[in-house]
Amino acid sequence: MQIRRLGTEDASIATTVIETMKPHGASDMTQTSVSRFLGSDDRYQGTALDDHDLPVGFLLAYELVRAERASPMMLLYEIEISEPWRRKGVATTMVNLLKGLCADRDVCKMWVETTKSNIAARDLYLSTGADLTNDEGCLSFTYNLE
Repeated sequence: MQIRRLGTEDASIATTVIETMKPHGASDMTQTSVSRFLGSDDRYQGTALDDHDLPVGFLLAYELVRAERASPMMLLYEIEISEPWRRKGVATTMVNLLKGLCADRDVCKMWVETTKSNIAARDLYLSTGADLTNDEGCLSFTYNLE
């Protein structure tokens, strides 16, 4: 198993991951759009590949600069793990790697939102150290990294 952040040199891997892993597909994805995403220092695609280099998981995250704060924040936008690989620590490892990257970049807070019905996501975020804010039908999880 290999879990890492993809860079511009990994555009073909990123394309394969998105095509095979995104639940709703990627209708207008191009090599240019993937390279542009990967080429930005404030956007992240973490990917988990099995021993045969087949994608088993990914996450997408965005670093956000705020005018009122000296340190940026991180939005964990999406995480997906293939069914056979769930509950095997892949998502936990990916979230923890992103948290480590946040520490390296002096990110003050990371957050992610999900619905109340997504119990697996809720359990993942709580088990990796997030604090829960319950706001009606949406659950917001915040990692205070300062």
